[in-house]
Amino acid sequence: MKTFIKKLLLVSVAATSANGLAAVVELNKVTDAQSLVPQHINHTFDRITASYATATNTMVAHGEGALVGGQVTKAEVNPGLVLLQKKSIARFEYQYKLPNGKPAIRTYHSYSGDAPITKSLQGDAEAKERFRQWSEAEMRNENEVLVTGKISEQDYATMERYFKASSYAQANDAEIKALRRIEQDMNAGVITSGGELRVYVNQIPCQSCMPLFEEQLKQWDLIESATVAYLPQNRSYFGKGLSEEELSKKSAYLYVKNNGALSASEAEEGLQSAFTSHRATKTKYQNFKNELNNTASIRGEGSVVTGCGY
Repeated sequence: MKTFIKKLLLVSVAATSANGLAAVVELNKVTDAQSLVPQHINHTFDRITASYATATNTMVAHGEGALVGGQVTKAEVNPGLVLLQKKSIARFEYQYKLPNGKPAIRTYHSYSGDAPITKSLQGDAEAKERFRQWSEAEMRNENEVLVTGKISEQDYATMERYFKASSYAQANDAEIKALRRIEQDMNAGVITSGGELRVYVNQIPCQSCMPLFEEQLKQWDLIESATVAYLPQNRSYFGKGLSEEELSKKSAYLYVKNNGALSASEAEEGLQSAFTSHRATKTKYQNFKNELNNTASIRGEGSVVTGCGY
């Protein structure tokens, strides 16, 4: 099904990319009620939630964490679930060619900020690192990557990377985390240059992230093109029942409004709701408990589940 999108920005760059073609970057607000973009974003959120479940089950298997009768409790996992409810989500699909010429796609599931972790491990740096590695173990397919963790201010200042946020305060936004990981993989030869990026985010890139796409990405000569599709944001997100005058006092609201990124119809509101309602459902404890059981069963059976199914 074709996705119709309202074009917000189209930038053609005269720079030469790795394959000799002009690089093109597009930012698009999704407007078609039948768009599959919410499904792509929801799938990424599912994979992030599954990674939290995998790490939690591994923690239990190692006898770590605050367990009752050898089982994890709601109080133990709830802080991570609450954190997941607040995160911005970004899905980056990099389409490229392998050295043998065959096409390939590598998907990066990214979220803002630090990785979710269970309550009792939050104060232990070594335990947090183990938990992060356990989370990444959920990505069993080599073409699926979970962009975890939170870069420290020191590492951000010293690590040589092309992609930079406007300041360290924005260095752990979902978009820049993913782009820096893609850059890292390209430099390491994990993926080849000259490909195309398809990006799906749950809202318009914030003001601090916009230069990544408007300036840095369009000048990056290692890709051919990038298309960024984002969901429109609903007015209720900025405060239910507030008047336009009250909303206009909020800088975040004005940024979204002035960039045409607000939902302009009931159909557009449904696009954002398709994501937020799915996120709320997945992070309810009972549903996450089912995720824990399903993840444990899959691992016990030795089955391999990839991130390719919709």
